[in-house]
Amino acid sequence: MKTLIWDFNGTILDDLQLCLSIENEMLKKRGMEKYPVSKQDYLNTFSFPVINYYYHIGYTFDTESYEEVSLEFNQEYDRRFDECSLMDDFITTIEKAIQLGYRNVILSASRHDKLVEQCKLL
Repeated sequence: MKTLIWDFNGTILDDLQLCLSIENEMLKKRGMEKYPVSKQDYLNTFSFPVINYYYHIGYTFDTESYEEVSLEFNQEYDRRFDECSLMDDFITTIEKAIQLGYRNVILSASRHDKLVEQCKLL
């Protein structure tokens, strides 16, 4: 059996604008040099572990911890999650994959319980 592995954020879920908006709001609030981060820069530099991306956009974690910054981002993301939607044509694409006999697996860096809640909202 053939298997397709789908990444949730950015492949199934269209959350790019939300993530970029939150990042730029956080940078602006802190008066950071890299504000605003362009869509292209975000796409070119976002990576895991996320702390490396934060260093790239100017965080030093001298005055606040990585955990504090991450918590702020995640709280705002959760609050504004309703701004997200499925990627265009995702439903059609996965239905076709199922018809062709593919097993489908979703991969996400999110906690399972959070992912389940997000899926219920879509």
